[in-house]
Amino acid sequence: MPTAIAAVGDLVALMGQGAGSLDGWAASRHDLWRLSHIAIHLRQGAAHLRDLESQADDRAIRKVAKSLQKELRRALVAYAYAAMRVREASPQAIRHAREAATDRLSNRCVDIADQLSWLEAELTPPRTLIRDGVAHPLRDLLIDWTAARP
Repeated sequence: MPTAIAAVGDLVALMGQGAGSLDGWAASRHDLWRLSHIAIHLRQGAAHLRDLESQADDRAIRKVAKSLQKELRRALVAYAYAAMRVREASPQAIRHAREAATDRLSNRCVDIADQLSWLEAELTPPRTLIRDGVAHPLRDLLIDWTAARP
């Protein structure tokens, strides 16, 4: 609370008096929500796969899912750090934060998500949690964020 009270002046300056003064922050919040949503679905889908697969397959699933979870965590942290470094949200600051996040994701992350979704599709009954919550949104996110790069 003392920090919040000390930052009242900064908050007033951030909020401003004009309409749309928080527009960039809403975009950053949505970007972080997209990344965290993918990470949550990956965790849930991987846990479900581990519950239904045999012990031999469990190690392979754990290894693949853990590597993708690590990349997503690093991307979230990179985005947050890049977004916090600026005092005001702007399209350039959001672009820089997106670049920082996508730089933390390897070229194989979509392939790993696809591999996990194929494993999930082979279950009886077939599931689509990883495909719909990880593979497709991750592909869309990377397309959105890299299409705007110069």
